[in-house]
Amino acid sequence: KDLKESRNRLKHKTKLLLKQYRNKRSLVEKKDRQLASQRAGLIRLQTLHQSVESNHYIVIHHLGQQIIQTTKLVSTLWPGRSEILLELQGEKKDKLSDWIMFIDNLSSWTINKLVKVS
Repeated sequence: KDLKESRNRLKHKTKLLLKQYRNKRSLVEKKDRQLASQRAGLIRLQTLHQSVESNHYIVIHHLGQQIIQTTKLVSTLWPGRSEILLELQGEKKDKLSDWIMFIDNLSSWTINKLVKVS
């Protein structure tokens, strides 16, 4: 009889532990799926961010090229000042912020010259 009770207690305890294990495993699997989903979302977000930055760079570069052309045209009105692009460029590195500062300098110079003409 004691052996039967002991076996029943052991059986009950085993079922309880197995149920707890299955619940925890289910919870861990659910968390893994959530993490995988979030990881995939973050990767898509990173790709989108890189695409937006690339598009911004293209737009700013195109705008800069247009301002350079305008500056060259305006500089032809002032003979002897054809080196204005070199003067305003300074030490431009291949960073977007330096490019923006260069374009801003060209734009300011062009505006000042056009204001003097008008």
